[in-house]
Amino acid sequence: MSVEAVEQAIRHSRRVIGEWEDINLNEWREDQTRYAVIDPIIRALGWDTADPKECCPEYVRQGGRADYAMFAEETAIEEIGMAEATPLILIEAKPVDADLTEVPDQLAWYVDAEPAVSYGAGVVTDGRRWMLYDLSVEGEISDKYVETVNITEGAVGKNAKTLHYWLGKEQW
Repeated sequence: MSVEAVEQAIRHSRRVIGEWEDINLNEWREDQTRYAVIDPIIRALGWDTADPKECCPEYVRQGGRADYAMFAEETAIEEIGMAEATPLILIEAKPVDADLTEVPDQLAWYVDAEPAVSYGAGVVTDGRRWMLYDLSVEGEISDKYVETVNITEGAVGKNAKTLHYWLGKEQW
């Protein structure tokens, strides 16, 4: 997918967040955030959220559960099975405006539980903020941190380019 598709998804998600704030939705739920804000952006990045060979929601490994795991077609899940496939991207989602302070530790736990993940990207997001991690960097999760994209602030084009660079399916 193109950067323009990501821009369109960001505009959509901005609009949804704004509309929900206008009606005073005081408490977002994670499932609402995923469905209305995060999933459209993931799809615009080129990932088919309905194809289990590309996107595995509620990806369970070693007792942990990441909200999304993205796979390359080359992993051939149908041949080797989900248990042996290595995700390229792990995403931990929370409700809009959640306190994300401790969530990177949760992402680190998933990465540590998945020894084959020595490259790729990690994401912690509440839909509004997308904290990006380069999983190929050695060290603690804080060493892997790249940047945070806030889709409700700044230029839509710049935000879209950053998300596309790190998470676009065609980049993998």
